[in-house]
Amino acid sequence: MSDEQLKSYFAKVSTAAQLVEQKTGIPAALISAIMSWETAAGTNATSKYNNELGIKYVGQQYATAGKVAGMYAGYKTQADFASDVARILSINAYGYPNILKTAKSSPSQWGDIIRAWNASSWAEADYNVTEIVRRADIARSVQGVSVASGSTSGAMSVSSLFSSLGVENPASMDKDELIKYAGIGALVVGVLALTK
Repeated sequence: MSDEQLKSYFAKVSTAAQLVEQKTGIPAALISAIMSWETAAGTNATSKYNNELGIKYVGQQYATAGKVAGMYAGYKTQADFASDVARILSINAYGYPNILKTAKSSPSQWGDIIRAWNASSWAEADYNVTEIVRRADIARSVQGVSVASGSTSGAMSVSSLFSSLGVENPASMDKDELIKYAGIGALVVGVLALTK
C-alpha cells in the first residue's frame, strides 16, 4: 500500500478520527493509523458502512446501519461509529480500560497505546507497532496536529503540545534557554506586527 493511498484514506476518515479522539482521548492520527490497518486503507467492505475498525455486529441499537459485510456492524454516520467505539472501549473488560488509561496518561507515546491495544482482545492478531506509528505520522501530516491530549475535554496538555511539535518542554529548560526562546518569540511577534 502506497503512502499516497494512505494519505487519501486519512483525509477521508479525518472527521471520524477526530470524533473518536474527542470521545476517548486516543490521538486522531493514531486511531486513523489503526483504522487504516483494519480496513486496508478503506478497501474492505466494512469501510463503506463507516465501520473503520472491524467492529462485529452486536445489535441494532449499536450498529445503526445493522449487520453488513458478514458478521460486521455498519453505521449510518461517522458520528455513530465514533460513539460506538467510545462505548466499546468503555466496557470494563477485555483489556479495554487499559487502552484508555494509557491514552490519557501518555497520549504522545503511540507505541505504548498500540501495545495496550494489542494486550486487549480487540484484534484477532497484534498490530505491527512500527508500521502503525509510521502510518500515524502520515495521518498527522494529513490531518494536522491533534487538539486533544488523551482527555475527553479536548484540551491539550502543555507537555503533549510540546511533544507533538517536537519541542522541548519549557518546564525542563534552564533559565538561559528560557530567556533565549522568550527573546525569539518576542522577535517573531514584533516582525508579525510590523508586517500588518
